[in-house]
Amino acid sequence: LVKLSPGSINELDYFAPSDYATLNASDLDFGSAGPTLLPGTGLIIQGGKEGKLYLLNTNSLGHESAGDVQIPQVFQAVDPTIRPGGSHHIHNASPVWNAPSGLNVYVWGENDFVHAYQLNPSTQTLNTTPLATGSILPPQGMPGGMMTISASGAQSGTGIVWATVPRNGDANQSTVPGNLYAFNAENLNLLWSSTGTGDDLLNFSKGSAPVVANGKVYAGSLSKFVHV
Repeated sequence: LVKLSPGSINELDYFAPSDYATLNASDLDFGSAGPTLLPGTGLIIQGGKEGKLYLLNTNSLGHESAGDVQIPQVFQAVDPTIRPGGSHHIHNASPVWNAPSGLNVYVWGENDFVHAYQLNPSTQTLNTTPLATGSILPPQGMPGGMMTISASGAQSGTGIVWATVPRNGDANQSTVPGNLYAFNAENLNLLWSSTGTGDDLLNFSKGSAPVVANGKVYAGSLSKFVHV
């Protein structure tokens, strides 16, 4: 993870996991999910193919150190016990929401359910026990959930996690059908899905998160459609 100056694009700071060589050799690279800034803090999160979430200080990313003890936190955010034989990559940048109860971070890795983790304001670290867990387990394979958040500020009852996932099959190197889901962002209860008549998302667009604007949600498809 590299911090660059906005004008000259010079490197200002960086972080690399201490076991980066092993991760690279095992195709478990650190950079499979994009970074997300945590609003109202000096923190940033980054997920990788181990299913771990790294919490970093934007003012001092930490470079490299044995055991990664120089950063605020790293923990297993994707549960490897759900499908022990499968991969547990995080491919989607983790969206965040300032919910009424606190700052939530959402993670949906491969072969697992979606989880919400809450920032502890006292320790400025994430509680490693999920605040909430969803009920939808995607088919075995890649890439997990592609997510975005819509809400009216921090108003209770308005937060929605929108996510697209494969309906069946592994989307790693194949075109497979997909679904769009809407979850209550406070408890991850399922609100709606595209499984109803007339709502078919058709072919899943891997790596393409839904977009919410002007009271509508837009989901791209490899079937050459944008669904609204």
